[in-house]
Amino acid sequence: MRSRTQMKLNGPNRSPVLLVHGAFAGAWIWEGAFLDSLANMGRSAVAIDLRGKAGDAPEDDQKLSYEAVMFRQIEEFDTPPVVIAHSLGALLAQRLLGRTQIAALVMLAPVPPEGMSFITPFLFATEPSMWQGLLHFLCGRRDNVFDGVVEILFPKRFRETGVEQHAAKLVFESVAAIFEAHVPAPVVPAFVVGVPSLVVAGAEDRLISPLASVRTALYHGAEYRTEDELGHFMQAGPGAQRLAEFILDWLEQKRL
Repeated sequence: MRSRTQMKLNGPNRSPVLLVHGAFAGAWIWEGAFLDSLANMGRSAVAIDLRGKAGDAPEDDQKLSYEAVMFRQIEEFDTPPVVIAHSLGALLAQRLLGRTQIAALVMLAPVPPEGMSFITPFLFATEPSMWQGLLHFLCGRRDNVFDGVVEILFPKRFRETGVEQHAAKLVFESVAAIFEAHVPAPVVPAFVVGVPSLVVAGAEDRLISPLASVRTALYHGAEYRTEDELGHFMQAGPGAQRLAEFILDWLEQKRL
């Protein structure tokens, strides 16, 4: 099955890696530090785009939820993959624990196991610019709708030096995807099904706070790390290379 846009690397010996983006992003978010580092290590990797591009997905697959798309991709691997997932993608990965075979789970700024139900009310109060942009978008106003989102997703020093190329690729999620992220669903803790796990938070993340990431780590019995100077989109900008190398070192220590 090749139902969604993917960037694929091949390599021997270790578990294959599935890279899953979060809300507003796509497979492109893994370009640079992560895909380059995986290639340099000779590791097999697939960066999947959950929503596809401009009609490249078969019509029947376009009706699938993000979770179903991710499930089908994991099932396609010959051996259980390491899943490195960000934000909303990390929530989907958590919901698949115990339902499919995963060698390890690395969660970057993960939406907590219960979804966004507790986080969204807090964001409404503390980050009104984000929700104003979303409201404008849903009302058909496309000009400058991402200004508030960009301010929240990227740390200030990166916004001032090189965020334009990434901001131009951002897309608002469908109502269905947003709804899916807010409806609680059963999540089996990673330690219960014997899946090694790691949670990484960005110290400057204004969307998923380090405190929320700590809760996720405790729930799964995961190892935890906070990365200084990184915001929500920690795969982009300064610090991304350091993060990629840390995760690859963690995988090597686990012999995965």
